[in-house]
Amino acid sequence: ETIMCTVHALLLERRLVVQCSDLLLLSAIAMVLPWLVRPFKWQTHFIPFLPPSLHEFLHAPVPFIAGVLAAPPGGYEDDVVVLVVEEDSVLGGDRVPRKAELQELVAKLSPAHEHISMPGSPPWARQCKPADPDTQREVMEGTLNILSSTVAGLISLLEIRGHCIAGRDLVSGEVLTKDTKMSYLKTISHEERAFMGELLDTQLFASYFMQRVSEWFSTDKLEASDSASAATLAERLAQSNARLLRREEEMRAKLQGKDDEIALLRRHLAELEQAQARHSHVSRDASPALDGLDHEHGLREGVAAARAEEAGGDGDGEK
Repeated sequence: ETIMCTVHALLLERRLVVQCSDLLLLSAIAMVLPWLVRPFKWQTHFIPFLPPSLHEFLHAPVPFIAGVLAAPPGGYEDDVVVLVVEEDSVLGGDRVPRKAELQELVAKLSPAHEHISMPGSPPWARQCKPADPDTQREVMEGTLNILSSTVAGLISLLEIRGHCIAGRDLVSGEVLTKDTKMSYLKTISHEERAFMGELLDTQLFASYFMQRVSEWFSTDKLEASDSASAATLAERLAQSNARLLRREEEMRAKLQGKDDEIALLRRHLAELEQAQARHSHVSRDASPALDGLDHEHGLREGVAAARAEEAGGDGDGEK
């Protein structure tokens, strides 16, 4: 029961503290904890031994696994889960949502646990029974395999993939959208919805899910039962490609329009420059002609004045 409560806390990425006064035992227990959630991988802080001078880290608002020799002077925060080794108990474990499949493992694995171990001194420190090493190894490997397969089966990734394909594009860069999560959680019983809802929001699930998504896209063979989902995915991808092509054509059309506007402006500018050049040329050609006209006009005025004077002289003579 203590182990399964700890597994629940690990899967939901709670702040988990392992408390044990024996440093060697503390380190051994802390080192084995991440392996209990296979095939998931612990993604956040892991400190097998946290010295008393660094106990302030226990107040950090992030998921972690930390080992301590004793409780800090101010105690633990309310949402911290504490595995107290000497008492074989989990403080705060009652606030962690449970999953029925994991709870059933307590009854399934208890016989194997009793087969290879026995109470030690003190009673909570169980010891391996004298037995054939190969038998012990087979029993432990079988126990871990059962636990691993149960953890892997907590979430049907094929069902989640179906919800993803139906509600969003898998290549959009997100792990799971809120709508996809809600769509999937509606298929879960109310008793287990709290646990599954938290599990979908963890980093270890996100990492595992994205790894599987990359495997789905890298393989060319799909199961026959999933052919409809594959066809829908292909249709979604085709629609995405079509949208990208349309967007590209629109951008090209806009660029062509800008090029046409620039060419038109250049033609107008060239025409203005040509008109200005013609005007300057005409002005230069007209200047000598205007000077000649002024000279001729001056000559005519001089001749007229001379004639007027001559006419005046003749009149005086007659008188």
